[in-house]
Amino acid sequence: MPAFVFQITEVREHENVLPGVDSNGHWLPSHIPGYNVIARVGATGVWFVCNGEAIWTAAHTDLPRMEHYKTFSVFFCGGFGFRVLEGNATSPASGKTWRPLGFEYDPNDGHSSFLTNVLQETTLKYRREDQGWVNVLLPNTYHGSKTRNPDKGALKGELPIFLALLALSMPLQYLQAYIPQMMQNGAWTWHKLGSGWDDKRGVIVTVYSVPGWAGGGAADIQAYEDGRTGKYYY
Repeated sequence: MPAFVFQITEVREHENVLPGVDSNGHWLPSHIPGYNVIARVGATGVWFVCNGEAIWTAAHTDLPRMEHYKTFSVFFCGGFGFRVLEGNATSPASGKTWRPLGFEYDPNDGHSSFLTNVLQETTLKYRREDQGWVNVLLPNTYHGSKTRNPDKGALKGELPIFLALLALSMPLQYLQAYIPQMMQNGAWTWHKLGSGWDDKRGVIVTVYSVPGWAGGGAADIQAYEDGRTGKYYY
C-alpha cells in the first residue's frame, strides 16, 4: 500500500445550466468550464492523509511535501450509473469529456477488474458472494458474473476513481468521519451506512504523491493502481 494525500470535493452542475442529455435521455454533465461548481458540503476542503496503514485528516499546515498525481471527477446519474471525467469538472481541459465508468480485465491477474474512464467492459469480470464491498461500491448493473473461485474477482485501477466511488457510496454527511475508517491496518474495508447514490451528485478527487515518504512516490502509486503491490479489494 503506498502513501498519498487526497481531497474529495463535492461538485454539482450549476442550477442555472440547462441540463444536457445523451441519446437515451439520460442526464449528461456539462464539460464546459464554469458550468459545474464546488459544493461546500461533505468533505469539501478536507485533507486526507494515507501512510499505507491508516487514513486521517490533517490541517493544510501539517501536510507533508507533496506533488500532484492525478485528478478525476465522477458524477452519479440515476438510471444510468457513473460518468467519469479525467481532470477537474469545474474546469475541464480541452478535449476531455464525460465517459461511462469502465473496467479492463486482466487474465494474468486472476481476472481482476481495473477501474477506468476508458470504456472496455461495462461490469466487473467476476464477483463472489463473500465480497461485501461489491454491493456497497457499485449498483447491481455493474456486478458481472458470479464465481466461487477465491482467486478471482479482485479490484484495482485508477486510485481517484476508486476513492470517488467510495465517497459516492455513502451519504455526504458521513464522509469526513467515515473515510478514515475505510482503511484498517493497510487494508480497505467498507461501510453499512446506506447508499449515497443521489442523482447528479458528483465529486472531484485529487491524489497527491508524497515523495519524501517511503512508498509515497508516483511510481509507488502507479504500481498499486496496476495491482502489482496489492488490490483495493480481493
